[in-house]
Amino acid sequence: MFEGWEQEADIRRNTGFGTVISRLHDARLPYARLIRMGRAAIPFVIAGKTWNAWRDCLRCWRVFGLRGHELPLAMALAPMLIGLETGGMWAAYGNSGVGGSAFR
Repeated sequence: MFEGWEQEADIRRNTGFGTVISRLHDARLPYARLIRMGRAAIPFVIAGKTWNAWRDCLRCWRVFGLRGHELPLAMALAPMLIGLETGGMWAAYGNSGVGGSAFR
């Protein structure tokens, strides 16, 4: 159940944290070498995730239940939502943890 944008931001922050921390601990994962560049890799990760989201929108918009005129909005929202992951990525590099959550 969707409980609002606070929940979405929390989920995205945790996703960003998981993306980075898992690759820092396991060099066999895809793009682990990129992640090991440090915080400078964050814009590249965001760009890659945005590209994948756009590709998914174009490939699966009917499966997602979108109408044709809603597709541009979905594609415009994708980078904004992925941008919410940045805080978690930043935290993963600092070994400070992702922080508490009201949704666990």
